[in-house]
Amino acid sequence: MLQILDDLEDFQLLLESKESESHIILDRSLAAAYASDMLPDTTKDELKQLVHSGSSGTGELDKLIEILDDCGAGLYMVAELEKHYDLGLACLSEADPLSPAAEQIESMIRSLKFN
Repeated sequence: MLQILDDLEDFQLLLESKESESHIILDRSLAAAYASDMLPDTTKDELKQLVHSGSSGTGELDKLIEILDDCGAGLYMVAELEKHYDLGLACLSEADPLSPAAEQIESMIRSLKFN
């Protein structure tokens, strides 16, 4: 969950601020992995080139965002985070919900909810 949340926050940073360095961190992210599985080879190659080019031009960042958005990478990350959030709470309830650590673990899981 922590890694998905981190990747989702990086993706959100790219969408909101378009920081010149932010596309570099997407190289090994869940968004990039998902896009690589979903995109046709030509678009996949374009995505790799945009991520690895190091170019910080607005046009390049806009194209990168467009590719990731068009294949649903952001939505996929949100869905995966929600799935793991629900799974974590379900597993906790099946374990020993009365254990001393259960409340702390539940609190930690609930703190990871992405808003």
